[in-house]
Amino acid sequence: MNHFDELVTRRRSIRKYHPEIPPDDMIGKMVQAALVAPSPSNTQPIRFIRLKSPHFRDRIREGMAGEQQRLMKVAEEAGRPKWMKNRIKFYNRYMAFIFDAPVLMAVVTVRPKELLVGPEILFGPKLEEIRVMNLHMTAGLSVMNYLLKGEELGIGSCIMSAPLIFLDQAEKMLGLEDMELVCFITSGYPAETAKPIKRKTIDEIYFCK
Repeated sequence: MNHFDELVTRRRSIRKYHPEIPPDDMIGKMVQAALVAPSPSNTQPIRFIRLKSPHFRDRIREGMAGEQQRLMKVAEEAGRPKWMKNRIKFYNRYMAFIFDAPVLMAVVTVRPKELLVGPEILFGPKLEEIRVMNLHMTAGLSVMNYLLKGEELGIGSCIMSAPLIFLDQAEKMLGLEDMELVCFITSGYPAETAKPIKRKTIDEIYFCK
């Protein structure tokens, strides 16, 4: 395999990290790779916000804990406490590692000002649907570049959207009221070797009509 093929094939989600924090210039190279991802009309609406301050990590932790307690109460009132509580506890254990990750990044989208006014009368709600789809698609492309550059530099990462289930008004909590939080990304030097996973064959995903 050539370098690119090897890079995309070996990349895995890493959830265990060594405590050493990667140098800022390495993280900067990952963000630079994200920056050059394509976006509609080159609007570049994606922002990577590194949550260095313990204050914001604590706010996320507290916000998630409060929502988990609320859901536990819902489980009791629903008369299905065991099954629902086990599910809530599973999510809690699954997400706990984000607070100890050497690097915690919030990926957000900014609504481009030039797209705030447009031919809505002509195209109606469909235009808004496409705008949202474009924002999320652009975020995905940027995140992939970030992950692959990290892989090249020996830095493992994991995309986390599950915490958003347990966060109410996450943008306001992080002071991002004019933005939409898409996901979190944890990064650091891997302290685990992720097992290979089975992928579909090309014949299962590639069709001609």
